[in-house]
Amino acid sequence: MWDGIRGIDYLTEREDVDAGRIACTGTSGGGLQTELLSAIDERIKVSIPVCYGGCNPDNPARKGLSITDIDALIVPRPLLMIEATGDPRSSVLSKKQRHQEIARLYDVLGEPEKTRYMIAEGPHGYIESMYEASYAWMERWWSKSGSERHIQEPIVAAEPPETLFSTATGEVTTSLGGETVFTLNRATARKFRERARIPKSGSELATWHRQMCDKVLSRLGVGDDPGSLDPQRLIEIDKGAYTLEKVVYYSEPEIYVPGLLFLPKTSGRHPAVVFVNEGGKAAGRVVEDYVRPLVKEGHVVFSIDPRGMGETHPKSPRDSSPKDFKQFVNDDESRFYYNALRVGKTPMGMRATDVRRAVDYLASRAEVDGRRISAIGHGLGGLIVLYAAAIDDRIASVASTKSLVSYEAIVENEIYTHRFAAFGPGFLKDFDLPEVAALVAPRPLLLVNPVDHVHRVAGPGQVKRTYKPTADVYRLADRASNFVAVHSVTAKRTAEHYLDHLKRR
Repeated sequence: MWDGIRGIDYLTEREDVDAGRIACTGTSGGGLQTELLSAIDERIKVSIPVCYGGCNPDNPARKGLSITDIDALIVPRPLLMIEATGDPRSSVLSKKQRHQEIARLYDVLGEPEKTRYMIAEGPHGYIESMYEASYAWMERWWSKSGSERHIQEPIVAAEPPETLFSTATGEVTTSLGGETVFTLNRATARKFRERARIPKSGSELATWHRQMCDKVLSRLGVGDDPGSLDPQRLIEIDKGAYTLEKVVYYSEPEIYVPGLLFLPKTSGRHPAVVFVNEGGKAAGRVVEDYVRPLVKEGHVVFSIDPRGMGETHPKSPRDSSPKDFKQFVNDDESRFYYNALRVGKTPMGMRATDVRRAVDYLASRAEVDGRRISAIGHGLGGLIVLYAAAIDDRIASVASTKSLVSYEAIVENEIYTHRFAAFGPGFLKDFDLPEVAALVAPRPLLLVNPVDHVHRVAGPGQVKRTYKPTADVYRLADRASNFVAVHSVTAKRTAEHYLDHLKRR
């Protein structure tokens, strides 16, 4: 938007431009930019968004601010909104309904003729009939006659891109240098890093913990009223050495979380583990390699699918992994991320809530010792359980395997392979993952094979440097031995690490 504003600044400085007759038009993401620029810069006198919408990152709608509110800021300037039959019918209909809302404002001001909604026959894009409608609309508001005149789109030979380049290479960064979004973010993050985030003495620990926890809760967008669990046991299966139950509980009203509950057949109250696997509660060999060894040693294990993961993913697990860049930034997972932001929440916060509600459920079971409920997660699941433990001290210990080593690793590298759901607005401004991990202190914390920005296992030196703040907090809490970071090359060895970790108190 700022780039567009500066573009208008440039136009108004030119002697050959009538600053009183500046219009804005564009298609798709350019159509959305047309709406936004027209809303905030009144130097735009005529606005013509075409097939408008763009991608999720471009949409500024947030809690208390809808795109209809933004369109309303264009009133009473002339506004022609053009859609195409080639766009999804639901999108065309919703935009028509949105325009009806905006048209009421023009009616209230007594100028209903200043807005129109048009559906052109054709594909998503900017086509001949749309050009001609745009010409007629501008002719109506800027000609002396004040009437629409049909101006046919002339047939012209398209110039080669090279002749239209504004710079030698056609790319500003390679021709002129300067900053990019990536370099600006990196520089800002380095300034954040200089701030002292860890207490210097044990006497400061309690105050630091409370303040940092408040920051994490605020950034996560965690709510306070989850509602009733209303758990349901769907089926119970005798598996010989243990009993398997299929369970569904409500993390929040209308948000159900499915899980598999593995119950040892030994008597008494058992320690328990909430298990979160990025690929799904029973995907791959997670049950054989990790869950069964825990159950064999007397642990109740509740393997869950937080919202949008595993069984609750909109598509089947085999279709859930991005196959190309566009899917990576514009699939169900990324849409979930942006839609969460628009209602003042984050996927990480909502999924951490799902884990905390799983703790509620385990604590309600007669077979579980409520004082010994831990959490283990793999991949994104490792971050989810880490956040859950950071904000909920009922979780007695936590283990995170093959999870992102730090947000600093993301912002220092332009290319990364972690999904947006691992992030949230303002996270790095207030904390990085080592500070989140430090909130678990003095409870036992195990990190297994943390991964870098492209999911490579980070070296021991990098992990030690990155998590020095975490180790410092554990030292101040007089529980230095409760923080352990290990490298494991086999599933069997990882399971052994889990069992050793769960013995710590």
